[in-house]
Amino acid sequence: RYHRYIGVDYFFIFVEGKAATPEVVKELRKFPGMTVWEPSESLEKARNTSRIWGEKWLGNFFNKPCNNELFVRQSLNMEIAIATAQAH
Repeated sequence: RYHRYIGVDYFFIFVEGKAATPEVVKELRKFPGMTVWEPSESLEKARNTSRIWGEKWLGNFFNKPCNNELFVRQSLNMEIAIATAQAH
């Protein structure tokens, strides 16, 4: 509610692991103004062909465990969400 209260009216959610069940995805998609990405070949292809792999500043975080891996994954998801938002 907070984000809607401050003016955010559209959300991009990437679900993985235990959160990527069909039941969870179905419930998330019930909310208005929400795009939900679940694991798929097309999502992995988008991540694998992302321009961020060529970003020198981000290179220090590639192929490293824990928080670095999470940071790279979030950056990939952010790029996909921005591209989707710009297309609408």
